[in-house]
Amino acid sequence: MRKIFSLILNPGLIFGSIFAGVLLVAMSWVLLAITKPTMVETYNITACITTIPFIPTVTPVPAIVPSITPNDNQEGGGTKGKEISIGAYVQVVGTGGKGLRIRSSSGLDGEISFLGLESEIFVVKDGPEESDGYLWWELSAPTDAYRSGWAVQDYLEVVQQP
Repeated sequence: MRKIFSLILNPGLIFGSIFAGVLLVAMSWVLLAITKPTMVETYNITACITTIPFIPTVTPVPAIVPSITPNDNQEGGGTKGKEISIGAYVQVVGTGGKGLRIRSSSGLDGEISFLGLESEIFVVKDGPEESDGYLWWELSAPTDAYRSGWAVQDYLEVVQQP
């Protein structure tokens, strides 16, 4: 029994066991530190079905404006018979189907507002004004006040009120 006690109470065995225990605890902490999960942010995402309504839109198309100037008129046109006056109705004539450029101001330098089509009828609002060797009249479409501007007298013909 003495041998058993001397074996158990052996200082080398005691210190060795303590050292092994401390080493085991230290290694456990290191192992836990390495494999410890870090905080990971999680997001809960819910799918939802959204219906986006289709709204058709008009795609603007550039207008092709023929390059007709008052001199290009081969047919002449003009104010057959009656004189143009304010309040009279006039019709676009003599453009050969190319139409008449209606401008924002009298004169060839005026910006082209729109194209008056052959046989289109307008009401005379103002004029005449002489510019660039032509007489100009301010016209307005009877059904659309936004279609108004200045046109050369050579391509207008007085007509009866429609």
